[in-house]
Amino acid sequence: PSAADAAGPPSSPDADANAVREADSEAEAKAEAEAEVSAAASMPLLARIPPAIGTNLVVVQSDLHYLHVRTPRGSATLLGTISELESEMGDRGLRVHRSFWVALDHVRRVRRTAAGWHCVMSDQSKVPVSRRRLAAVKERLGVDFVRETSAAGE
Repeated sequence: PSAADAAGPPSSPDADANAVREADSEAEAKAEAEAEVSAAASMPLLARIPPAIGTNLVVVQSDLHYLHVRTPRGSATLLGTISELESEMGDRGLRVHRSFWVALDHVRRVRRTAAGWHCVMSDQSKVPVSRRRLAAVKERLGVDFVRETSAAGE
């Protein structure tokens, strides 16, 4: 058999037209998705948080280009970077790890355990503090930091 025979029968003009239409619609769908992502990314980060969970951030964890945001009312995943969060939130929080940002109003204590340092948050979650960022945490909060009062808005 020749190479032409192995390729199968020639396609019909209708099949070729359908293939072109499918490719065009896939390209259009991809372009629309990219436009939505671009539009969302241009909005301020706090504006992208679902109103149902509010903007009273407790902790944010970064995962590539996504942010896992936690508030006292719930959590959500947003498109964004931790650097973008830091610049928008200013001194209201502190990056305590390559992947974690904490709201200072929600930090209840800073503790050292055998596993290392961590922040205990108002929701009782524990957020790791990296060795690299420990000095900044100690400078901002102190080594024996403990806040017994609850944060406003809880």
